[in-house]
Amino acid sequence: MVDITNTSPSGSAVHRPIKILSPQLANQIAAGEVVERPASVVKELLENSLDAGATVVLIEIEQGGQKRILIRDNGAGIAKDELALALSRHATSKISNIDDLEHITSMGFRGEALASISSVSRLNLTSKPSAQAQAWQACAEGKQMQVELKPAAHPDGTSIEVLDLFFNTPARRKFLRTGKTEFQHIENIVKRIALTRPDVQFELKHNQKLCCRYPRVKDIAKRIEQVCGKNMLLNCTPIDYSFDGMVLSGYCSKLGHGIATRDLQYTFVNGRMVKDKLLAHALRQVYEDTLPPQSFASYVLYLQVSPQQIDVNVHPAKHEVRFHQSRQVHDIVFKAVNDAISYYADNAATSGKNVLEAPSHNYIQTLSPARSDSSNKDGMSTNFVNNDYSDTQGSRSQSPLGLAKSSQHRSNVPARREIKANHDFYAGIDLPSSSQHPLPTVELTKATQHNQAAHSNEGQNEQHRQLASPSLTMHHYLYNSPYVVLARGENLDVLPISKLLAKIVKIRILDSTIAQPLLMPVSVENKLSIKQTQLDYFANMNMLMSVSHQKLILKQVPCELRQLPWASIFPQLISAEIIAHKLDADILASTIALAWLRSLEVTSSMLNGWMNELGAQQLQTLCEKHAKSLHLSTWMSPDK
Repeated sequence: MVDITNTSPSGSAVHRPIKILSPQLANQIAAGEVVERPASVVKELLENSLDAGATVVLIEIEQGGQKRILIRDNGAGIAKDELALALSRHATSKISNIDDLEHITSMGFRGEALASISSVSRLNLTSKPSAQAQAWQACAEGKQMQVELKPAAHPDGTSIEVLDLFFNTPARRKFLRTGKTEFQHIENIVKRIALTRPDVQFELKHNQKLCCRYPRVKDIAKRIEQVCGKNMLLNCTPIDYSFDGMVLSGYCSKLGHGIATRDLQYTFVNGRMVKDKLLAHALRQVYEDTLPPQSFASYVLYLQVSPQQIDVNVHPAKHEVRFHQSRQVHDIVFKAVNDAISYYADNAATSGKNVLEAPSHNYIQTLSPARSDSSNKDGMSTNFVNNDYSDTQGSRSQSPLGLAKSSQHRSNVPARREIKANHDFYAGIDLPSSSQHPLPTVELTKATQHNQAAHSNEGQNEQHRQLASPSLTMHHYLYNSPYVVLARGENLDVLPISKLLAKIVKIRILDSTIAQPLLMPVSVENKLSIKQTQLDYFANMNMLMSVSHQKLILKQVPCELRQLPWASIFPQLISAEIIAHKLDADILASTIALAWLRSLEVTSSMLNGWMNELGAQQLQTLCEKHAKSLHLSTWMSPDK
């Protein structure tokens, strides 16, 4: 037994009573999360200025912010009676109850910034609302939590001066970099915040020297030009995309235009600068196959979503957000940016001049729900797999890898469109016969043979009746083989699983009315020099591909096949043998099914889902066409 009692060096037990931390210590702990470096102070104070409605913000920095930070604005100001309260922990005017957390539109809301900053610095807060005749100043120092008030001369607005940051926490101060490095972080923060508010003027000074000034502008493109330079706009294409209450706007790099660093990558959500892995992943996928090695895309993107659809209360520094529908956000960002740059590239290639209009987009269809019943529309039971498997009991959930298909959805789809062979593309090439797996030699175990020899004819007949029932015992015939054994009347059928799965895939291709973007587009080298016009034949089956930089990129697939392992399927789908054949639904479905099976370990629950998917009638037709059938007497013969 492990002794977990705390002991002193002498071996005696140490008792440490539980107590409430002092306000100063609690604020300093909070400051460790909110105030990481001088740039963190600038960020928090700038956000407060914007929340106060400021239209002009002046920032003065000395020695990288370690000696002095001054933020002055012309905002609403803070009344004298609220100055001391503003420096208290968890004091804010931006939220009042828990419901407000679901509708946050302000930059700040936690009420921790000023208290945390004042606990690790010497802070002077001077403010004057327009309705107040006299300005007042509140002074607080890290050593003491008392706030001293005194009159001051100040125009309408607020000034916050932070002196000697981390003077009382040497362990934090020693981790700061040089003044030049710390100022670079501050300058980056100012740039990011300036990009969110073109209607606000920002001015930044370092050691009494003006470093940057961004006058107020009406057009976001003008502000981007101020912050990022003219060359960025020249090498970018505009984006204006909306779907289901989400709006994505801004500018992003054109195809082939990359820079050597990630310095010009900015993403904003509801006006808040964020560094979100989800958005970064979607954008990286768009450009990963279009830019030269060691180069990066440039973009300034603004995503607007309903406040109820995001959680900004994830991190005290508020530089992270959590989306309630993260997958949909990822797909929308990918589709919007990818379509915008593709639209520009296509038009630039045909017209030879810049196209500055963003394309219109169709909506992204959501995935259809899985069918919960296990009967076909005729009321026939389709539970063909042994009921002894516990994971197949009751109503069927979504089949593996997203292959479940709603029977209601299928009934609402118009008559299946017929896909004709593309003879223009594959003219003059004969279609070879499909390769078949050799049928297995199914042998009964020795124990089963012994039991059969001991039984009478009556026992054998009873066993035949049991095997002919819908509940089949398939344990010995399911695994380590590309076949499944089924009972049909007095026969046992050996059916290749590839044929079963190909039928499922074909139904999905024919019934699908839309294509849906892949979460992770798949690309392979274009060794066959396939052109975009050739890929249009795949588009007829809702498989959208593109050719870019000697690569083939699979972007969208039929919605019901979206969850398949396309990274392993796609290379086989565009192999020389497949491209040389007459492409139709059967060839496409067979190729997808065989490629899928190579990366899949088939289980009983999968088979149950697939067979329930087909229904009794289609499964029987499939067996009659592709299965090898033997009478029960042949299977049960002792000399077999």
